[in-house]
Amino acid sequence: MLGQWYLDNLVCPRCRSSFIQTDDSGLICLAGRHQYPVIEGIPVLSMQRRDLLIDHYYKSVIEKYGNPAETVESCRGNGIEPYVNAVISGTCGNLYKHLEGRLTEYPIPRLNLAQGHGKDFLDIGCNWGRWSIAAARLGYNVIGIDPSLGALIAARRISRKLGYDVKYIVAEGESLPFAGARFDLVFSCEVMLHLSRENTKSCLREIYRVLKSSGFSLIQMPNKFGIRNIFQQLRRGLREPVGDEVRYWSPSELKKEFGKAIGKTSVRADCYFGLGIYKSDLRLMPLRYKAIIILSEFMRAASKLFPPVTNIADSLYLESIKVIR
Repeated sequence: MLGQWYLDNLVCPRCRSSFIQTDDSGLICLAGRHQYPVIEGIPVLSMQRRDLLIDHYYKSVIEKYGNPAETVESCRGNGIEPYVNAVISGTCGNLYKHLEGRLTEYPIPRLNLAQGHGKDFLDIGCNWGRWSIAAARLGYNVIGIDPSLGALIAARRISRKLGYDVKYIVAEGESLPFAGARFDLVFSCEVMLHLSRENTKSCLREIYRVLKSSGFSLIQMPNKFGIRNIFQQLRRGLREPVGDEVRYWSPSELKKEFGKAIGKTSVRADCYFGLGIYKSDLRLMPLRYKAIIILSEFMRAASKLFPPVTNIADSLYLESIKVIR
């Protein structure tokens, strides 16, 4: 059975009515009678085909390790979740590729935020939960959503093992299963860069809807003028992206769209020479990557003194304060 928190806080992503539990411990909404399963304690409030939700998890583990069931069992206890070992570069960035299958700890980044003091924090596209756990460490009440059930099964095990009570829900950013004005802070990192522009705008409208009147969002996006991003765009022939390829935006485009959708928006540098380059993981990197991280940190510090340096950062953070309309 799901805890009362889920019944009190979740709404149907289709009609936004509240839920009751069904006899088989699933969920059914009161208005539209839409039904959703609960799998391994995780509500599946997704519009996607149910048989696709876990496919990415098992496909990733099979490609890396062979038999996922045997690997999961062998990695329990003090081991690292096989899913994270298999997709570490896909979820954290190319600098982590050398760690695939070799992780001895979870690379949990540091969030540049004040202490949470129990404020409600929504992590959109949380995958295995690295940023959700980072927020929980700061004292936020964290809810993580992702369209991959398999990733969330891993995320819940990791969070519990590390001693954090993070709630995970299968859902998409374009149709958030929460009532309006619910969160103090909405966060997303290296997720919306894979969305089409229309889907990004839909997601921003949903973020605005679920933010409290005093809330704000902190969203990472790629800069089309970033030093390495220019090379990446040239490498694919400057063609339009397809599938889940990265969509690059200019800082002015980002500030305009985020400002229009949410409210007053500021842009700050996240990292240089690539995406997902963080000082907190310096100890995990070989010497050549440590040099990149240190140089990225130097550039980020320089951007605070000389704001135009922000315009060549590869990764940007958009901080938007909700403006009531």
